[in-house]
Amino acid sequence: MRPILLSWALAVSAASAAAQPFPAIVAPAENPFTPQKAMLGKALFWDEQLSVSGTIACGTCHRPEVGGLDPRAPDARHPGFDSVFDTDDDVHGSPGVIATDSSGHYVPSEEFGLGVQVTRRLAPSVINAAVFTHQLWDGAVEDRLVDPLTGDVVIETGASLEAQALGPPVNPVEMGREGITWSDVVSRLAPMRPLAIASDLPGYLAQWLGNRMYEQVFEDVFGSPGVTPVRVAMAIATYERTLISDQSPFDRWLAGEDAMSPLEVFGHTVFFESNCFTCHGLNDFHEVFANSGVRPSFEDPGVGGVTGVASDLGSFKAPFLRNLGSRPAFFHNGGAATLAEVVDFYDRGGDFAPPGGFFQPLGLSDSKKLALVVFLRDALTDSRVSQRVPPFDRPTLFTERAEASEPFGHGTQGTFGIVPRLIAVEPPVLGNLDYTLGIRDGAGGMPGALLIDLAPGDGSVSVHGAPLFVAGSAALRVVSLGSLGGDLWGEGYGSWSMPIPAASSLAGLSLYAQGLVADFGSPGGVASTGGARIELFAPREP
Repeated sequence: MRPILLSWALAVSAASAAAQPFPAIVAPAENPFTPQKAMLGKALFWDEQLSVSGTIACGTCHRPEVGGLDPRAPDARHPGFDSVFDTDDDVHGSPGVIATDSSGHYVPSEEFGLGVQVTRRLAPSVINAAVFTHQLWDGAVEDRLVDPLTGDVVIETGASLEAQALGPPVNPVEMGREGITWSDVVSRLAPMRPLAIASDLPGYLAQWLGNRMYEQVFEDVFGSPGVTPVRVAMAIATYERTLISDQSPFDRWLAGEDAMSPLEVFGHTVFFESNCFTCHGLNDFHEVFANSGVRPSFEDPGVGGVTGVASDLGSFKAPFLRNLGSRPAFFHNGGAATLAEVVDFYDRGGDFAPPGGFFQPLGLSDSKKLALVVFLRDALTDSRVSQRVPPFDRPTLFTERAEASEPFGHGTQGTFGIVPRLIAVEPPVLGNLDYTLGIRDGAGGMPGALLIDLAPGDGSVSVHGAPLFVAGSAALRVVSLGSLGGDLWGEGYGSWSMPIPAASSLAGLSLYAQGLVADFGSPGGVASTGGARIELFAPREP
């Protein structure tokens, strides 16, 4: 089904739009709502273990306190169409995972090298996403659920949330790795304890999960054994259908309460006088995709990249306007930082809008601009969302409360003064069978090694001029990485994975790690990373 583009035939009148109640949320018959399924979906949505690195959950990029978006977006950049950072077409996206090959080794990506990759668009809000027939900015995810293992159609219509949930865990930028399949995801997930590396779980969720593993919880929820991709998608979608923000001052005002200030009421009037309602229904549902001229259409084709139709180029979904006052960025590229910037953008008719198109300068006065900003910012914000009141409560992510490693010491320079760096970003939880460490920015093609010990060094002892930040005790383990990947100085890389035993006696144990790289440009012939302390921790107690 092709996304619906903006046209006057689809525009609703201001009178009918203002009178509409919030749309009812309907689940497909094949995936009926149950409280237990919603709680399983909540656990899955906030579980960083769903990613290959243990660092990204669905909720990492969709946090309620910032309107369902990613609070990291203002500081995260994708280089955009020109593949050059710090130019006008840069995009504020979501940090995902380090690029990883099919064997689990870190490999450089084209744009980010051995750094964390960033998505090409701002993460859209998950709050109220249930009102849409299509998901994502370009509408690429339609409302049909197809089993990724069999190709069978499981739900014919009304399942865009289910279909969308199947994407990120196998996306090599967002949560996955090269060549990962849903068979890999569910086989890894089944024996895991839900939210094992999270903390501060809502009491009812922790009590319900108890000491069970995912395979036990799935059997309880679905009535038969089996952790499958379809069931994962159904559970996450069921949870997302609870994330409905419909208790803003505007909703109460619409119900007859005196809940909006005079300035907000005036802003509501400006909203309709300026035809904002044509694309952005406040409560009435009409899904619209339009080219408002945020950036030139050739940079990101939007809907045109899905349909292949020239007139669709540069068109994107008009988002639901709730909780705007909490959002960290606006537009599909995160190009606006404030609502005042958004209003100014539309007031001037966009920056790259197609000639003769719908978006023309509005000519708003300063007082009308202010009123519109206040209405959008305050009147449409549901306090339950910003305050994380149920259903918008959530666990605390591991990456919010702790660093995977604590760096100390300093590395030594190699050729051209480049200092190699240690990669230690994955949570060192007991029972992690694939904990990975790596080296980046070394001498490409030269031998590299990882040193791991139970005690730290102070740098007073050195090897070929490189200070040691591990003790060199009998417990020292030297892991050869062979010749580092890459063929340039400063671009060498290598990684190594190990299982962390599940023995509870290891909780709190610190490991100390450092990387060494042979480098003729280093004074002693060896360049080194700084050291890192890695403290093993036990999974969450039930």
